[in-house]
Amino acid sequence: TPAMDVYETDEEIVVKVAVPGIDPDDIEVTVEENTLTIKGEMEHEEETGKEYVRRERAYGRFYRSLTLPTLSVDEAEAAYENGVLTLNFPKREEERRKRINVRSKQIWE
Repeated sequence: TPAMDVYETDEEIVVKVAVPGIDPDDIEVTVEENTLTIKGEMEHEEETGKEYVRRERAYGRFYRSLTLPTLSVDEAEAAYENGVLTLNFPKREEERRKRINVRSKQIWE
């Protein structure tokens, strides 16, 4: 399972997934309702004539799914750089955090 970071700003939700060594064309990203799913497969490198002392790199199929607030999928952006998939989802206007000022109400007797 690849490591994932998710954070939000006032304008967007950002998802970063560590998927080193995978071709970005082999990554499938889908959003259904408010569930984000990321799927792919990291190829197992089998080289003859080598006797490994240690193997720690993950390989095989991966699948990550998480529920997020309502996302603006039509304006989403995806980028892959240095083994990290970055997904940017702009927040819908109704989902953006709004500050409500609290006023003191004094009652005089």
